[in-house]
Amino acid sequence: MMAETPCNPTMRLTDLTALGQLRLQHGKCITLVDSTVGSPINQQPLRIPGIDAVMHSCTKYLGGHSGQCHPGRSDYWPCLIPDIIAGCVSSTSTDFMRRLVLAHRMTGGMLSPFDAFLLGRGIKTLAVRMAHINAAAQAVATFLQGHPQIAAVHYPGLPTHPDHALALRQMSPGFSGLMSFELRGGYAAGRRFAERLRLARLAVSLGGAEALVVHPASTTHRAMPAAERIAAGIPDGLIRFSTGLEDAQDMIEALDEALLAF
Repeated sequence: MMAETPCNPTMRLTDLTALGQLRLQHGKCITLVDSTVGSPINQQPLRIPGIDAVMHSCTKYLGGHSGQCHPGRSDYWPCLIPDIIAGCVSSTSTDFMRRLVLAHRMTGGMLSPFDAFLLGRGIKTLAVRMAHINAAAQAVATFLQGHPQIAAVHYPGLPTHPDHALALRQMSPGFSGLMSFELRGGYAAGRRFAERLRLARLAVSLGGAEALVVHPASTTHRAMPAAERIAAGIPDGLIRFSTGLEDAQDMIEALDEALLAF
């Protein structure tokens, strides 16, 4: 059984305690949680009984440095060249890790020495970076919630989020740096906003030093039929925003400037 929590880009949460209990009730199965958005600082699923393994995209918060935007992007596709492309799986089960390591050795996919060095360097500053990112994201989400051009803000740190009580139980000390929000004005407004926003880079990653913005309906989910996309919680005007290491007030002013253009 696999779960992603918080889920990107809808920011809904999975109850990990309930998932672990389901695993314990049914015996021979494995629970795997993608905790990339939460980060190891804010969320430790392996402490919950019944959760067998946790995976992270190390390209994101663990690495912590997104790289540079590709100068030759075309057709509005947001391009970012990450410093590293890496992932990790952790588990409290010796048997699971033994089988995973065997499969890994057979199929390859090893990091280069320099990529491993960059990842190790990023992990050294993870706690410091996440403290800033958590606080900045909370401030940005609170600002957006009160803006007249915003129809809804999806961030588990807000009391209005449907999973806020669950987030308080399984996320600490913060709620990470990723959020999504819905613009009044639909598809056209969402695309214009992503193009006009200063300070943030137009890119599909998250967890780096820079704030990143993307309009899913015209980029990451544009191949998905509109009716299915909307049913999955990704409306036309949805914006995904990842806070970086910029000053929170600078981010708020840039967002306000882009929103005032409508």
